Amino acid sequence: MFIFYHDKLPVGYICIRTEIDEDWKNWSGNIYYAIRKSERNKGLGTKMLGYALKECKKLGINPVFIKASAGNVGSQKVIENNKGLLLRVGKHGGRWYKIDL
Repeated sequence: MFIFYHDKLPVGYICIRTEIDEDWKNWSGNIYYAIRKSERNKGLGTKMLGYALKECKKLGINPVFIKASAGNVGSQKVIENNKGLLLRVGKHGGRWYKIDL
Protein backbone atom coordinates (compact mmCIF):
# COMPACT_ATOMS: atom_id res chain seq x y z
CA MET A 1 0.00 0.00 0.00
CA PHE A 2 1.20 3.47 -0.89
CA ILE A 3 -0.23 6.62 0.66
CA PHE A 4 0.07 9.76 -1.44
CA TYR A 5 0.46 13.28 -0.11
CA HIS A 6 -0.06 16.63 -1.78
CA ASP A 7 0.95 19.78 0.10
CA LYS A 8 1.50 17.62 3.24
CA LEU A 9 -2.10 16.35 3.10
CA PRO A 10 -2.80 12.66 2.54
CA VAL A 11 -4.89 12.64 -0.63
CA GLY A 12 -5.24 8.94 -1.39
CA TYR A 13 -3.91 5.44 -1.32
CA ILE A 14 -3.23 2.75 -3.87
CA CYS A 15 -2.65 -0.95 -3.32
CA ILE A 16 -1.12 -3.64 -5.53
CA ARG A 17 -2.08 -7.28 -5.44
CA THR A 18 1.02 -9.08 -6.66
CA GLU A 19 -0.75 -12.32 -7.50
CA ILE A 20 -4.35 -12.73 -8.57
CA ASP A 21 -6.46 -15.64 -9.73
CA GLU A 22 -9.50 -15.54 -12.01
CA ASP A 23 -11.77 -14.60 -9.08
CA TRP A 24 -9.64 -11.54 -8.24
CA LYS A 25 -9.37 -10.66 -11.92
CA ASN A 26 -13.17 -10.68 -12.14
CA TRP A 27 -13.65 -8.89 -8.82
CA SER A 28 -11.25 -5.95 -9.09
CA GLY A 29 -7.83 -6.90 -10.46
CA ASN A 30 -4.26 -6.15 -9.39
CA ILE A 31 -4.79 -2.57 -8.25
CA TYR A 32 -7.32 -0.68 -6.17
CA TYR A 33 -7.21 2.89 -4.96
CA ALA A 34 -9.15 5.73 -3.42
CA ILE A 35 -8.76 9.50 -3.53
CA ARG A 36 -10.08 12.01 -1.01
CA LYS A 37 -13.24 13.63 -2.43
CA SER A 38 -11.84 17.13 -2.06
CA GLU A 39 -8.78 16.14 -4.14
CA ARG A 40 -10.53 14.51 -7.08
CA ASN A 41 -10.42 15.90 -10.65
CA LYS A 42 -6.92 17.33 -10.14
CA GLY A 43 -4.93 14.68 -12.01
CA LEU A 44 -3.70 13.04 -8.83
CA GLY A 45 -5.33 9.68 -9.59
CA THR A 46 -3.57 9.49 -12.93
CA LYS A 47 -0.23 10.18 -11.23
CA MET A 48 -0.92 7.65 -8.47
CA LEU A 49 -1.81 4.91 -10.92
CA GLY A 50 1.22 5.76 -13.05
CA TYR A 51 3.44 5.32 -9.98
CA ALA A 52 1.79 2.00 -9.10
CA LEU A 53 2.26 0.74 -12.66
CA LYS A 54 6.00 1.48 -12.42
CA GLU A 55 6.06 -0.58 -9.23
CA CYS A 56 4.15 -3.38 -10.97
CA LYS A 57 6.74 -3.40 -13.72
CA LYS A 58 9.54 -3.68 -11.14
CA LEU A 59 7.69 -6.61 -9.57
CA GLY A 60 7.24 -8.34 -12.93
CA ILE A 61 3.46 -7.97 -12.98
CA ASN A 62 2.42 -7.77 -16.63
CA PRO A 63 -0.27 -7.31 -17.75
CA VAL A 64 -2.05 -5.44 -14.98
CA PHE A 65 -5.81 -5.89 -14.57
CA ILE A 66 -7.96 -3.20 -12.99
CA LYS A 67 -11.66 -2.40 -12.67
CA ALA A 68 -13.62 0.85 -12.52
CA SER A 69 -16.93 0.63 -10.72
CA ALA A 70 -20.16 1.42 -12.54
CA GLY A 71 -20.63 5.14 -13.00
CA ASN A 72 -17.16 6.05 -11.74
CA VAL A 73 -16.18 8.13 -14.76
CA GLY A 74 -13.21 9.62 -12.90
CA SER A 75 -11.70 6.19 -12.33
CA GLN A 76 -12.35 5.24 -15.95
CA LYS A 77 -10.42 8.34 -17.06
CA VAL A 78 -7.56 7.59 -14.66
CA ILE A 79 -7.21 4.09 -16.10
CA GLU A 80 -7.57 5.22 -19.71
CA ASN A 81 -5.00 8.00 -19.13
CA ASN A 82 -2.59 5.21 -18.16
CA LYS A 83 -3.19 3.25 -21.40
CA GLY A 84 -5.92 1.01 -20.02
CA LEU A 85 -7.52 -1.15 -22.69
CA LEU A 86 -11.21 -1.78 -22.06
CA LEU A 87 -11.84 -5.53 -21.96
CA ARG A 88 -15.53 -5.60 -21.08
CA VAL A 89 -18.44 -3.78 -19.51
CA GLY A 90 -20.46 -5.77 -16.99
CA LYS A 91 -24.24 -5.96 -16.92
CA HIS A 92 -24.32 -3.42 -14.06
CA GLY A 93 -21.84 -1.05 -15.72
CA GLY A 94 -18.51 -2.02 -14.13
CA ARG A 95 -15.60 -1.73 -16.56
CA TRP A 96 -12.66 -4.12 -16.67
CA TYR A 97 -9.34 -3.03 -18.16
CA LYS A 98 -5.95 -4.46 -18.96
CA ILE A 99 -2.75 -2.42 -19.01
CA ASP A 100 0.28 -3.85 -20.78
CA LEU A 101 3.57 -2.65 -19.35
